[in-house]
Amino acid sequence: MSGAVAHLGIDLALVSSDDLLLIASIVAGFFGGALLSGLILRDTLFRMKRRYAAMLLVEGGILTATMLLALRGVDFAVPLAAMACGLQNAMASSYRGLTLRTTHVTGVVTDLGALLGNRLRGRQVKGWKFGLLLSILIAFFGGGLAGAFCSVSFRCGLWVLRRHCALCWGL
Repeated sequence: MSGAVAHLGIDLALVSSDDLLLIASIVAGFFGGALLSGLILRDTLFRMKRRYAAMLLVEGGILTATMLLALRGVDFAVPLAAMACGLQNAMASSYRGLTLRTTHVTGVVTDLGALLGNRLRGRQVKGWKFGLLLSILIAFFGGGLAGAFCSVSFRCGLWVLRRHCALCWGL
């Protein structure tokens, strides 16, 4: 997710739409899987009677569909595989009972999806936690976007400088 979210920022900064839809669908698929996990698991605390078996069956179904689509060369297989990863990641983080995970964008997207899934099921979620995670994701995306803009500006600035110096020095 870190690379995909950063890639979205770079594509937008460079106004490149070559793989924008694919990258966006991978992030959306991962988020959707985490959201589905939050809807199915019902709770953020570990309990032996939770729906982990159901989650694994759903994940297996998604991965089977992914394989069948991939064998046929259907592009939708990639975001569907990302969905299975998001579901798995959210289930694992729920199982271990993590309070907040901010060390990588994958965890941030997972936790956002699971929190929203819980909220859609009518359960209480901590607003501060959702806000913090969303701000981390936006900051990471903004950093990728700003870095791409700076990179383009720097390269253009060097080109202008070289062109100007070549003209002045007769090179």
